Amino acid sequence: MFFLAVPALAAVPLANRNADRLAKSAAPPKDQAFVYAYRREDRSAAELTVTLNGRDTVRLDSRTFAMWKVRPGRIELTARGTTSALTLTVQGGRVYYVEVSR
Repeated sequence: MFFLAVPALAAVPLANRNADRLAKSAAPPKDQAFVYAYRREDRSAAELTVTLNGRDTVRLDSRTFAMWKVRPGRIELTARGTTSALTLTVQGGRVYYVEVSR
């Protein structure tokens, strides 16, 4: 399992179409990396809560994604209810995609 998170635990508020389009087409500056965590469509009603660096947490429902702007360096992603963790070393100016699944 791979995962990622965004600030503040929330009930997956969906962005409007314009914000969704901008998030999907944005390019990070050289001093930041963009990290996307996404959950494909699944039939599980189970909540997936993911945390970035032990503090920024978000819930991902089926067919949703979260995006973080992070500084280059090491980040850690964890998912509540599992023993899985993922550590990445991210570089500035790059985009990272992580699929979250049960």
